[in-house]
Amino acid sequence: MMNDTYSVSPGFSSYMLLQKSLDKVLGKIGVDNTIELLESFIDNSSMETHDMEKTTLITQYIITCSIAVFNLDREQFYSSTVREYREARMVTYYLLRKYTEGSFRKIGELFNQKKRNIIYFCRKCADMLSIPQYNETFNERYITIEKQTIAFISKLN
Repeated sequence: MMNDTYSVSPGFSSYMLLQKSLDKVLGKIGVDNTIELLESFIDNSSMETHDMEKTTLITQYIITCSIAVFNLDREQFYSSTVREYREARMVTYYLLRKYTEGSFRKIGELFNQKKRNIIYFCRKCADMLSIPQYNETFNERYITIEKQTIAFISKLN
């Protein structure tokens, strides 16, 4: 007798969830509006550095989220050498780079850091995210901050 259950890779089940969500949106607002919505989100999912007002808002939002999610003291955010503070700043650098397209040098200026430090911490963040099972708490915090950041950016326009 054949068994009807089979193993589905996590990537495949994520794709199925995406497809179901797209089907719901299509059914609710139609094809043309869904395309417009997706294009609008793609256009607004990152900000170019010349859009300074939005970049400043996103920067402050990411910093505030990092402080809240990591449960940190705002006064010590920029200077503390405690691991949680370093990790919160690392997430902040990484997300700023990803969503504002800011240069390493510009991000460094915001935090009184050298360009080389920002490059190092962005790479370290990417490394930690690439092996989630070894950095579960960090990854959960990162995902929370990134989701909140995406929601914030989508509401800017």
